[in-house]
Amino acid sequence: ATLVFGPETGILTGVAYSIAMFIRRSSHPHIAELGCTVDTRGEWRDIERFPVARCILDAVVLRIDGSLYFANMEFVAEHIRQRTRGRVGPRWVVLVMSGVNDMDAEAVLTTGRLLEEYSHSGVCFAFAETRAHIRDLMERADWYGHHGEVVSHETVEHIVAKLGLELDTG
Repeated sequence: ATLVFGPETGILTGVAYSIAMFIRRSSHPHIAELGCTVDTRGEWRDIERFPVARCILDAVVLRIDGSLYFANMEFVAEHIRQRTRGRVGPRWVVLVMSGVNDMDAEAVLTTGRLLEEYSHSGVCFAFAETRAHIRDLMERADWYGHHGEVVSHETVEHIVAKLGLELDTG
């Protein structure tokens, strides 16, 4: 655009493109389903990138790679619904929050509604590797009062062991 229309138009086109890409990426954060790589060091990896990673029976483990806010919460909630919809009776949704740097009020409210929605069908949530300031938001939203047993901030390994979940051997 710079060569054809001049430097001002080229710069404005570049700025507009950058803003559009930023909005697109932040409104659709990457969400990976994780499995355990038992043949290596037992690390939790994206099952699409590491086919040897084994999923957990009765659970879906998802890592959210981006801050949660009003513009992306419906995308995140729908993604969680899609990942759990195809499963035969998951009892747990484990959200790995290590990539979540911030949450706004809408994200806290939407996540609270999601916890409530799933609790009616017997599915519980656990939160792994949550940053301290996000835990503070959860506490202020009284998730501990309403969902105290399902909210956790340990590692995925600790949560899986604590809940007695097993790897899928099939």
